[in-house]
Amino acid sequence: RYSCLRHFYDLPFSWHDQQDSGETAGKINEGGSSIFTITQEILGNQLFISTMTLMLIIAYALWKYPVFGLLFLLPLPIYLLVSYKTAEVISKKQHELNKLARRAWRTFYDGVANFRAVKAFGKEKEETKRYSDRWGAYHNLEYKMEKYFFTRRFLQTFIEMTMRAVVLGFAVYYARSGRISIGEVVLL
Repeated sequence: RYSCLRHFYDLPFSWHDQQDSGETAGKINEGGSSIFTITQEILGNQLFISTMTLMLIIAYALWKYPVFGLLFLLPLPIYLLVSYKTAEVISKKQHELNKLARRAWRTFYDGVANFRAVKAFGKEKEETKRYSDRWGAYHNLEYKMEKYFFTRRFLQTFIEMTMRAVVLGFAVYYARSGRISIGEVVLL
């Protein structure tokens, strides 16, 4: 983000005269935030650690207890399908949300960059209202998106809990019949 801003300042006046400074500043800000978010989600505590844990548990279960390993694998296609379908909807809505955010930031940056014109024409109230309306549209869609995130989390949690209940039921059955120990039930 900082190197982009430095490059922006190094560009000649002729380039700046042909560009919308608010839109450019918004893209610099949004690009930097996107890179951070992707890095944090993939390399941080989210995807990588959860995936590695799941793979190790499934590998152990397949090796030691093939029936339980298959029980772990059984809901994965359903889980992946639900995740994919909900991610499609969220992605479309996120694209709309990003457009609204760019419009709002462009309005803000243009108003700030052209504050002399705003004050000269007495448009302080109108520019503030325009900025407020743009962010209002953004927040309305953002709140609606929470419903999609909740639906995805609910469905994923439901599939996970169902899988756990089935695995626990089989584990208790196997423990009662003497095929596995209580410690192995806890491990699974």
